[in-house]
Amino acid sequence: MVVNDSDEWEVDWILDSKRRYQKLHYLLQWAGYHYVQTSWKPAENLGNAQELVDDFHQEHPRKPRR
Repeated sequence: MVVNDSDEWEVDWILDSKRRYQKLHYLLQWAGYHYVQTSWKPAENLGNAQELVDDFHQEHPRKPRR
């Protein structure tokens, strides 16, 4: 998908969160890909997925967050 002249991938759901290199990262499942297609991405890359971030932390309140 292209948003504001840049490629964006759709996140299906967030599986986990952790601190890595002193930054918050999320383990993402990409929409349209199998479970093996997951990757850790920094929180600042999820600006358009705030609802998914909120849902993740509501379900997992003890996981690292901002």
